[in-house]
Amino acid sequence: MQSVPPFVTPGQLKIGLQRMPGWRSGQMLRWILLPVLIPIRLIVFLWFKITLSFLRGNVLYHSVPDRFTSSVQSGLLYRIINKQDTLWFHYLGFLSRMSRDPGIQWIILSIPDLEDLEWSQIEEIRIRLNELVKSGKRLVGHAEKGGLKTLCLLSACERRFLAPGTSFMTALPHSESFFFGSALKKLGIRVEVHTAGEFKSAGESVSRDSMTPAARKNLEELLDARSEAILSGITVLNDSKSHPEEELRKKIRENAFLDSEELYSLKFCQGLVARANFRDLCEDLLPYWHAGEPLPSDSSLNNSDRLPILSLDDGIQVTDAPVSHTFPGIAERTMADVMEQLQQGEQTEHADKKMDPNAAKKGPTTGESLKSIGGKKNKKELKKERKKNRESQKQTASVPRFRFIEMEQAEKRYQRKRFKPFRIRRYPSVALVSCEGMIVWGDEQPDSGRIGALSMRKIFQDLEESKNEAIFLYINSPGGLSDASEALYQDIYRLSRAKPVFAIIGPVAASGGYYMACAANRIYSPDLSLTGSVGVLRMRPELSGLYRKLGIHKQRVRFGPTTDILSESGNLSKKSQALLDESMDRAYNLFLDRVGRNRGLNRKEADLRGRGKVYTGAQFRSEGMVDRKGGFIEAFRDFRKEAGFGEQMFDIQIFPVLRPGPADLIRQGPSFSFKGVRQSSELFQNQNLYMLHPDLCIEHSGFQNELRRAGGALISEGLLRL
Repeated sequence: MQSVPPFVTPGQLKIGLQRMPGWRSGQMLRWILLPVLIPIRLIVFLWFKITLSFLRGNVLYHSVPDRFTSSVQSGLLYRIINKQDTLWFHYLGFLSRMSRDPGIQWIILSIPDLEDLEWSQIEEIRIRLNELVKSGKRLVGHAEKGGLKTLCLLSACERRFLAPGTSFMTALPHSESFFFGSALKKLGIRVEVHTAGEFKSAGESVSRDSMTPAARKNLEELLDARSEAILSGITVLNDSKSHPEEELRKKIRENAFLDSEELYSLKFCQGLVARANFRDLCEDLLPYWHAGEPLPSDSSLNNSDRLPILSLDDGIQVTDAPVSHTFPGIAERTMADVMEQLQQGEQTEHADKKMDPNAAKKGPTTGESLKSIGGKKNKKELKKERKKNRESQKQTASVPRFRFIEMEQAEKRYQRKRFKPFRIRRYPSVALVSCEGMIVWGDEQPDSGRIGALSMRKIFQDLEESKNEAIFLYINSPGGLSDASEALYQDIYRLSRAKPVFAIIGPVAASGGYYMACAANRIYSPDLSLTGSVGVLRMRPELSGLYRKLGIHKQRVRFGPTTDILSESGNLSKKSQALLDESMDRAYNLFLDRVGRNRGLNRKEADLRGRGKVYTGAQFRSEGMVDRKGGFIEAFRDFRKEAGFGEQMFDIQIFPVLRPGPADLIRQGPSFSFKGVRQSSELFQNQNLYMLHPDLCIEHSGFQNELRRAGGALISEGLLRL
């Protein structure tokens, strides 16, 4: 594994990482306004100090977000109307900061269904949770629903709880692909697929009826590697000896879903508790957990006619008695029954008072009798009872007082603690550029789901002249047009000569996505990312059979010897076929050269790792094609350490920035625009395509997903255009 690619010497990288001396932009203006700014900042500082007393807390209660965004949304109108998703990079930073917060002792996690997140994101969150454990924080987690992704994060917790009566999907990564070759032939449609590399199988779904042996082998290796990595992250409790992890993993392999009760019996969790009762449970039992003392035995109630609301492996069963309300209704006691019982209670109370004058101090009042009959207590009494229980717990266990705070409060506390009223200079900054979607030409909007080479070029040119100390590229792309990928490579490569550039592979950075990463000074990838697919693919629909069935005729005028490449009707001539082969070989060799320049390989060595084969991040790193494991946090820490910044704080500028106007907020999405149709038609003209591997989305088998990943959606758009 190479820490620095061979085309950048360590001396060059060191020079690029040094701090730049001199005045920053706007420094002179700040010094001029200093007499005005200092009093204002002092007032703000005093206000922060006062309000910090209201942000005390040593227990973080936190619900893990079930979706994230990687784009910064700007503009007052957007913030008012639209609720913003959690920024992915901000969330990773938040978890990293909590590991360094000495005020936090316990972290209570509520983990939702996370099946919409990618496995690489689950891996990065799990790394951050493991850091919290190593820093001395104690984690308690609860899950109500989900699958393997939810269970993987829950495995990082010291104490785990599941909701009773729920099921968790435990099916390991699998694939069930559609093949439309015969169906398209019946319609008179034939798709010609030209590839450089036997593993480049994106066109098989529309040109064949089954996988090629090479594609099947690649897919099986991917599925096996991912499954083993996932299983290694799901563990039983540390104190479980009678139920080893192999038994749990065997159950997961054999069952597509497991009930929470079965997971409890396999010692995956400490107990079963409803989501509504989880926080109350933590508030009541946290003192005992912290002190390591056994739970009170008198809380165990196990009557057959009661509803179990809590089951703990300490042998405690907490149940709830049936409730009869004090108003008439079906299956309820009538008011006459209630009044009769009340009168009997009053008579008994009156008789007891005559016999013993002190009984009034001990016996229940009429109001208390009503509450005992109804089985219901008001909020004030519940609070008093809970407070009394906590006081008795404190007498039993000598522990600090626990105060709960949430993510927003913890963030405010962090920001107010770091505020320095006399600091005039800005913190040094780095830039984080998010590159997500298919790679195309054009000036694309940040939320279009495409990486426009021209729009990204403007960003890279501005960053080259900026004061940012380093550039981080977050790449989540299955690939795209070859010439657009090469243009992005050239822009990133130029930027990497001026500033250190770190490429961070997201869920997918295959083909053209990896092409972009090769222009950086260093490449990072989580183990469960999908990357590689170094190869070239071109697809051409041949529709003459369909035209004959529909009675459509075409005439060619002024066609050159190879102009038929641009036509969707008729077979290609030998000259056209030779031109296509030559173009693909040239594009593939250029791709290999770009990879070899970054990894220190010759063309033959790069070809052995290419040919369109898809790898996991761990596999590609073992092949020497990725420098280090991790994501943005690991890359940023390495930069800060190697550049000599120590624990210096940084401002992070994120690009591109979404600045939508009123029309964008009203519009439902980009589907109303015909821009995508015009761009997709380029794929069938004089362009080579670095295409997504057909089995990257290995956990979804929907008809539309199959068409999209096989290029069928592009073909349908081309038909609409024709």
